[in-house]
Amino acid sequence: MAKYFMTWEADEQLWPIDSKEQAALGLKLGKLIQKAIKKGKIIDWGIFIGGDRGYTIAEGDAVDLYAELQQYHPYIDFMVHQVLSIDEMMGTQKSRMK
Repeated sequence: MAKYFMTWEADEQLWPIDSKEQAALGLKLGKLIQKAIKKGKIIDWGIFIGGDRGYTIAEGDAVDLYAELQQYHPYIDFMVHQVLSIDEMMGTQKSRMK
């Protein structure tokens, strides 16, 4: 199963100007995140202190991840990186020595 590290950033030009509407949108997106965590689609999620950026760690395949991230579109932009575990990296390095 592939693992992904993502950073995300809110596209503030698309967010409402009114603070109550901003909070409502934030809660709506937050509920989607909580649901994804409960289902195991997202392993970890965090927001940076500034409030408009953060990170996510997820596992799965690319198509499922793409579908998951589309729920946050267009309000959130993601930078997605597929990562390897230390064991995967070590296995690759060992295979180079044969």
